[in-house]
Amino acid sequence: MSDAASQQAAFQVCPVCKGTRVAGGLLSCRECRGMGQYYRSGHDALYLDFGLDALHILLRKWNKGVQFGINGVLFLLLVLNVYLLFLLGRGHMFDALPWMSDIFVSLRPLAGAFWFVMIFNLYLFYRMYHALTSSHGKITFEKGRAGRNINIAGVLQQTVIDVLDQTWMHVMKQRQMPIRPMQLLSALLTNDDIEMVLARLGLPFDALASALSRQIAYYPPVKTDDALDGEVQAIMLNAYLIAERARSTRVRVTDLMQAIVLADEKVQEIFYDFRVDMVKVTNVIAWINFNNMLIDRFHRYRSKSVYKPKGPINRSYTAAATPYLDSFGTDITQLARTGRLPLTVAREKELEELFRVMEGGKSVVLVGEQGVGKGMIIEGLANQMAAEEVPKMFQDKRLVSLSLPFLVAGAARTGEVQERLLLVLQEVLRSGNIILVVEDIHNLVGVSSAGTENIDLSDVLTQEIQRGGVMVISTSAPRDMTQYIERSSLSGVLERVSVLEPDRNSAIQIVQANVGAVEARHKVFFTYEALERVVDLSDRYLHDQFLPAKAINLMTEVGSWAAKRERKLITGEDIAELVSRKTNIPLMQVTQKESSMLMNLEAIMHERMVDQEEAVGLVASALRRARAELRDERRPIANFLFLGPTGVGKTELAKTVAESYFGNENAMIRLDMSEYQNQDSIGRLIGVPGSGSGGLLTENVRRSPFALLLLDEIEKTHADILNIFLQVMDDGRLTDANGRTVDFTNMILVATSNAGAHYIQDEVLKKTPIEQIKDGLIRGGQLRDVFRPEFLNRFDGIVVFKPLSEDDIFKIAGLMLKGVRKRLLNKGISLTVTEEAQRELAQAGFDPIFGARPLRRVIQERVDNALAKYLLEGQIGRRDEVILEAGGKISVRKAQKL
Repeated sequence: MSDAASQQAAFQVCPVCKGTRVAGGLLSCRECRGMGQYYRSGHDALYLDFGLDALHILLRKWNKGVQFGINGVLFLLLVLNVYLLFLLGRGHMFDALPWMSDIFVSLRPLAGAFWFVMIFNLYLFYRMYHALTSSHGKITFEKGRAGRNINIAGVLQQTVIDVLDQTWMHVMKQRQMPIRPMQLLSALLTNDDIEMVLARLGLPFDALASALSRQIAYYPPVKTDDALDGEVQAIMLNAYLIAERARSTRVRVTDLMQAIVLADEKVQEIFYDFRVDMVKVTNVIAWINFNNMLIDRFHRYRSKSVYKPKGPINRSYTAAATPYLDSFGTDITQLARTGRLPLTVAREKELEELFRVMEGGKSVVLVGEQGVGKGMIIEGLANQMAAEEVPKMFQDKRLVSLSLPFLVAGAARTGEVQERLLLVLQEVLRSGNIILVVEDIHNLVGVSSAGTENIDLSDVLTQEIQRGGVMVISTSAPRDMTQYIERSSLSGVLERVSVLEPDRNSAIQIVQANVGAVEARHKVFFTYEALERVVDLSDRYLHDQFLPAKAINLMTEVGSWAAKRERKLITGEDIAELVSRKTNIPLMQVTQKESSMLMNLEAIMHERMVDQEEAVGLVASALRRARAELRDERRPIANFLFLGPTGVGKTELAKTVAESYFGNENAMIRLDMSEYQNQDSIGRLIGVPGSGSGGLLTENVRRSPFALLLLDEIEKTHADILNIFLQVMDDGRLTDANGRTVDFTNMILVATSNAGAHYIQDEVLKKTPIEQIKDGLIRGGQLRDVFRPEFLNRFDGIVVFKPLSEDDIFKIAGLMLKGVRKRLLNKGISLTVTEEAQRELAQAGFDPIFGARPLRRVIQERVDNALAKYLLEGQIGRRDEVILEAGGKISVRKAQKL
């Protein structure tokens, strides 16, 4: 919400008349000139003088009825006039000459009646024209006019006046005078525009009306002569200021609603109960007003385009037909004239720059990535040209798009493509009223006539532009601009106009301008929150495309997806659900099941991890912050450095995180950094320039943007490769060798290292606390010889894993045997392990240096191998129970036969 929208203005009370408008026995106070209460806006003074009582309401109803009656009578006279015209023509079999003679020369009574009624018809047309063009009762924006006293009541939209009258009658009936803000808002709810605001906000009408009614019931009656209390009068003032800032000609019901919501804290609390804040209210009202503006603009363009010549000949008949160009191109102004082009919004800056360049006599190349809206700018220009709301040089001209594929297609003989282009350009020169559009103009560079002279087609076009007879609007992408156009002759005749991705608000406006077509096609309805999330989520997660195209494409896809599921109302959660399906990233609100999982994450992790409480707690806290969206979204979810001796569970914790948070242990990209000890290994990670393919790191992250990235033994990699990960951990993105940006903001980065392992083991034996060990590693120089300080500073947490004790190994043996039991259950066989057998295995697999790694080998040799032998010999079958006892003894309890 802008600062201007949030500023609340209030009337000043005249110090002489105290707001009564009368002082010293005079008809009006000289100090305030009869305004009573007023507000200074620049040099102007705003005041409110609106009669709100039974008499004024009756007079307004009477006046409305009289005006309706007059218009009705005049319309009937118009019908009568047409009938009289018919009677005059019928007598002459509608022969034009005697018919006109009867009307203009004859003294027949019928002709006299026709002209008598015509006077009333002319009065009807005058009333209609006056209603459309009169500035009376409208907000004016003329510069230089100062010192005006403006009565707000004179610029109220009729619907606002009706709402005030209805509210007064209802409040009088309830005996709750004066009118308060909530009573006014309650009366507004039945207005069509306000109903649309509520629908776009996703606000349930009945629930909101009920909440307002409960609050209104507590209003006590106040004895006052004023129909409006002071707060409502200030609201009327702020509604005027809102309308003025929006350059509206009248104060609309949407302006009044916005002023109420901004002024009344209790109303704000009611809206907050429905998860609607003031920013959303303001933006949705702006959307409704914006749509009304687009409708007005569409009708204006259509009405003005009627005067645009329908064919290739201009209005002055100086142009010539272009049959050859028409076979290879499309007249975009004709498409605009017939209403087949959408309206362009939020591209005023680019259009103004295009006008400036071309009025200076140069042709233009619009440079931007695919999807940023280069075509929208050209369509916007065509719409303005059809309505001739353009600078003089664009008026009475055609905008024709030349199709390069059509130009090249089917050309078989030598020099045919060049010949076609020359014929097209000759027609453009001869006509003189054509602006040529060439999309992807870089495709002309390097295309030759294939003749003996081998003339480049871009040189042919350049020569014609230089002669001054051809004006061109072209498009290209930044990379193609650099690679082709800047190295060709076109660079000297085309001036670059950059077209960047629109900012968030502009992108939302563009999506709003295009949502109507999607809603009509699929019979669905988008809330404002849905459109916000369309822009935000597409911008954040669809990195291979550009705004606004990717937002419009996502909106269209959501509309089709919702229609198939027979969903009429599309909310932000629907957008999040579809993007989640496309990216495998959880974006929807946290469910009860997921909330329970997150709150018990430590316990879930300890189902696979033994001890290492500090490591598990640190990781779990980071994951909870990420899912609650309380992290920096420009960086990875978390960056961890796991330190400790081999076999203590560093990799196992990474696998546990992948399974518990990402849903699958395989949701992990694992790189053995000992394979990247040379500087040349960078190409393996991010790709080799010119190869057209990415590297192992970038391609894996592009395919799986929501996963855990495990960098094993990172201390062994080359220093230049560590610099790559500095950018990843800080900016959450990396550019591969082909210039594509890869997003890491939904990754958990875990680097493991054995650096300082001996120091950790020695300090643990001394029973030094983990925090002191970590401090010694970082500040004591144990890690400084391996990693640079700026690299260590990028980690959200440096986790020290302590060596495992015999008791830890016993618990790990239980977890490993649990895995064996699970594999046997898949075969219908149960496994029971005695405590003595488990402890025996733990003792055999314990090694203070290698941690739990020998234990896995012991279980494999003593348990897995023995079970495999029993299975192959047929000694174990389905429903049997296998019992593992001390000494490696295995006994089988056979199942009873059915």
